[in-house]
Amino acid sequence: MSAPPPPRTRLSGERLGLGAVGVFVMAPGQARTIAAAAAAAGGVARTGEVSYDESSRSFLESLLRRGRIELDASSPEARRRHENRWARKTHELRPTNGDAELLRVAFDCHGFD
Repeated sequence: MSAPPPPRTRLSGERLGLGAVGVFVMAPGQARTIAAAAAAAGGVARTGEVSYDESSRSFLESLLRRGRIELDASSPEARRRHENRWARKTHELRPTNGDAELLRVAFDCHGFD
């Protein structure tokens, strides 16, 4: 029995400077809780679960900040804000029915290529 595919999350591209498109991102396989050591006596405190939307948005923002997404010429504002020509491109935004889908195109093995 195979595991179900991870959920896809649609994020607003407008907030990220990608224009008025939605960006589909594969959400992490399962939501996680974060364990944190308490400052006072009493053991370990648990924070709330991070939602699929939050973790997907954080991942997409991180890729954009580090210049890891190949941005096409159709979005000059996004290229101006996020382009880093020296960063290895590991993802691309592929047009899909008026929106875009984030796809991994390469792995960065830190100098092993």
